[in-house]
Order: sequence, then structure tokens, then C-alpha cells
Amino acid sequence: MNPRTLTEPATDARLIDALAEIVGHTHVLTDPELIEGYTRDWTGRWIGDAIAVIRPGNTSEVSAVLRACFDAGVPVTPQGGNTGLVGGGTPDDSGTAVLLSLSRMNKIRDLDPLNDTITVEAGVVLAEIITRMTEGRRALWRQGRSETGPYQSPLEDGMVHFHEFLRREIGPRLAK
Repeated sequence: MNPRTLTEPATDARLIDALAEIVGHTHVLTDPELIEGYTRDWTGRWIGDAIAVIRPGNTSEVSAVLRACFDAGVPVTPQGGNTGLVGGGTPDDSGTAVLLSLSRMNKIRDLDPLNDTITVEAGVVLAEIITRMTEGRRALWRQGRSETGPYQSPLEDGMVHFHEFLRREIGPRLAK
């Protein structure tokens, strides 16, 4: 199905209602003032617009949101922490897309310090990963709000596995 070229308010209202049933009403943002922080990248270089910001809490909700948007012919822009440098998490300015924020998917699923691996959801903030990996040791970085996007390797269950990142970046620092 092709994305719509014009916003159709009646269809949008039905879609918003359907998405609210999936993720809960508090996780569907339609107020332009609330949406603005998601549709503008942190550098200010890219500014877009969206019908709504949808914040699923798990992979089942992500799948259901994507299905509903596909069925309605509405494009989706996925977004991690909106900390990238290339505008990939910013929707275009047509106002016809749904922005899918993964920020609620912020659980650390597994931590294996013996193998220097951690399995996290897509919205985990990088600083939290570093904190968890370095508990009881000296702090390595103070990265702030960067989320896991640049380092992730998605698995079929929607989790992110950081083995290669940890081996390359954190492992040598822990050895010092």
C-alpha cells in the first residue's frame, strides 16, 4: 500500500484511536507542543511533522502499531533517542507520518560480565549500559542521553545484543 499524499482527518482519528488501544492513550501524543520535541532533531538541522508520536512498550505493541499503520497506508518513522547526526529519526515535513518512539523500550534484559555481553531493548540509554557494565569499577564514560542506535544489532525478538560493541569499546578500557 502506498503512503497517503494528503492527511485525511477522519482516517487519522480512526488510526489514532486504534493506536491508543494498542499502546494506551497516555502513550499517543497528538498535541503539537508535545510532538515538536520528537519531530526536530537535536542539532536543529532537520525539522519534520507527524500525525502523532506513538510510544510502544514492547515488541508486540511495535508489531501491532506497524500493522495498523500499514493497513491505513500511513508511513512510519522509527526513532530511538533522537540523538543521531543524519536526520534518520526525523519524519519528513508532510505531516502524514506516525513517529514511532522506542524510548519506553528501555529494559536491560541480560547482563553477562564474564562474556562482556549485555542484551537490552532499543530505547536503553547508552549511559545506563555503561553504568551497568562498569558497576564496581571506575567510570569509563559520561555519554549523557545517547541511546543504543549506533551500536545495535537487532535480534528477531526485538532485543539488541552488544557483544561486538562491548568487546571493541568497553573491554579494553576495563582491562586497564
